[in-house]
Amino acid sequence: MYTSADYVVAEENREAYEGVCGLADRACGNVAICGPRQSGKTHLLAVGKERAGKKALLVPTAAIMLRFDLDLDDDFFDTLGEIPVLFVDEVEAAADHPETAKLLELMVAE
Repeated sequence: MYTSADYVVAEENREAYEGVCGLADRACGNVAICGPRQSGKTHLLAVGKERAGKKALLVPTAAIMLRFDLDLDDDFFDTLGEIPVLFVDEVEAAADHPETAKLLELMVAE
């Protein structure tokens, strides 16, 4: 499990760290980040989620895609709209999934 206790802030990631923490502190906004594998994206989002507490949700893109693929009729998407801070992980997975890509576009635009 990723926590802020073992997250290392360095010159290379300081701007991303401060941006995620700023959103978490203000409890408003959506964050979707992309970058190379094993670069610390998931860890950074987990730190933001930890910092924002119950006001935030960290959801992997795969969870969104699965709900589209299974055509699940649940409150998941309504819940996403009600969360003050939404951290979306593994955004790269949405590239080949047209419905998820459209949803992420809308989320970023909003």
